[in-house]
Amino acid sequence: MSEILRRAITGALYVILILSAVFLSSDAFDFLFMIFGLACIYEYKRLTGLRGYYIFLAYLSLWWIFIYLLKEYDRIPIIILMLATIIVNIS
Repeated sequence: MSEILRRAITGALYVILILSAVFLSSDAFDFLFMIFGLACIYEYKRLTGLRGYYIFLAYLSLWWIFIYLLKEYDRIPIIILMLATIIVNIS
Protein backbone atom coordinates (compact mmCIF):
# COMPACT_ATOMS: atom_id res chain seq x y z
CA MET A 1 0.00 0.00 0.00
CA SER A 2 1.46 3.33 -0.97
CA GLU A 3 2.09 6.04 1.57
CA ILE A 4 -0.41 8.46 0.00
CA LEU A 5 -3.20 5.89 0.04
CA ARG A 6 -2.51 5.04 3.68
CA ARG A 7 -2.57 8.72 4.66
CA ALA A 8 -5.80 9.28 2.71
CA ILE A 9 -7.51 6.37 4.46
CA THR A 10 -6.29 7.57 7.85
CA GLY A 11 -7.48 11.13 7.12
CA ALA A 12 -10.89 9.88 6.02
CA LEU A 13 -11.15 7.81 9.20
CA TYR A 14 -10.29 10.83 11.34
CA VAL A 15 -12.88 12.97 9.56
CA ILE A 16 -15.54 10.30 10.10
CA LEU A 17 -14.62 10.02 13.79
CA ILE A 18 -14.70 13.77 14.35
CA LEU A 19 -17.98 14.32 12.51
CA SER A 20 -19.67 11.42 14.30
CA ALA A 21 -18.45 12.74 17.67
CA VAL A 22 -19.67 16.26 16.85
CA PHE A 23 -23.13 15.07 15.88
CA LEU A 24 -23.40 12.46 18.65
CA SER A 25 -22.87 14.59 21.77
CA SER A 26 -20.45 16.99 23.41
CA ASP A 27 -19.29 14.22 25.77
CA ALA A 28 -18.32 12.03 22.82
CA PHE A 29 -16.43 14.98 21.31
CA ASP A 30 -14.60 15.60 24.61
CA PHE A 31 -13.74 11.91 24.94
CA LEU A 32 -12.47 11.72 21.35
CA PHE A 33 -10.12 14.63 21.90
CA MET A 34 -8.92 13.04 25.14
CA ILE A 35 -8.01 9.94 23.12
CA PHE A 36 -6.31 12.08 20.43
CA GLY A 37 -4.37 13.90 23.16
CA LEU A 38 -3.21 10.64 24.73
CA ALA A 39 -2.06 9.39 21.32
CA CYS A 40 -0.13 12.63 20.75
CA ILE A 41 1.51 12.40 24.16
CA TYR A 42 2.46 8.78 23.50
CA GLU A 43 4.13 9.74 20.21
CA TYR A 44 5.89 12.66 21.90
CA LYS A 45 7.21 10.33 24.60
CA ARG A 46 8.55 7.94 21.97
CA LEU A 47 10.25 10.77 20.04
CA THR A 48 11.90 12.36 23.07
CA GLY A 49 12.63 9.20 25.06
CA LEU A 50 10.80 10.32 28.19
CA ARG A 51 10.33 7.71 30.87
CA GLY A 52 7.49 7.29 33.31
CA TYR A 53 3.81 7.97 33.14
CA TYR A 54 3.68 11.33 34.91
CA ILE A 55 2.99 13.18 31.66
CA PHE A 56 -0.11 11.03 31.06
CA LEU A 57 -1.30 11.67 34.61
CA ALA A 58 -0.77 15.42 34.22
CA TYR A 59 -2.69 15.46 30.93
CA LEU A 60 -5.56 13.35 32.24
CA SER A 61 -5.86 15.40 35.43
CA LEU A 62 -5.95 18.68 33.47
CA TRP A 63 -8.47 17.19 31.05
CA TRP A 64 -10.64 15.94 33.91
CA ILE A 65 -10.50 19.31 35.68
CA PHE A 66 -11.43 21.14 32.50
CA ILE A 67 -14.21 18.82 31.35
CA TYR A 68 -15.91 17.82 34.55
CA LEU A 69 -15.18 20.49 37.12
CA LEU A 70 -14.90 23.77 35.24
CA LYS A 71 -17.28 23.22 32.36
CA GLU A 72 -20.27 24.11 34.49
CA TYR A 73 -18.88 27.35 35.89
CA ASP A 74 -17.96 30.81 34.68
CA ARG A 75 -15.29 31.50 32.06
CA ILE A 76 -12.70 32.85 34.54
CA PRO A 77 -11.54 29.43 35.81
CA ILE A 78 -11.36 28.15 32.23
CA ILE A 79 -9.16 31.10 31.21
CA ILE A 80 -6.89 30.48 34.23
CA LEU A 81 -6.59 26.80 33.31
CA MET A 82 -5.84 27.63 29.68
CA LEU A 83 -3.12 30.09 30.72
CA ALA A 84 -1.61 27.49 33.07
CA THR A 85 -1.62 24.95 30.23
CA ILE A 86 0.09 27.40 27.86
CA ILE A 87 2.74 28.25 30.46
CA VAL A 88 3.45 24.57 31.06
CA ASN A 89 3.69 23.92 27.32
CA ILE A 90 6.07 26.82 26.77
CA SER A 91 8.34 25.83 29.66
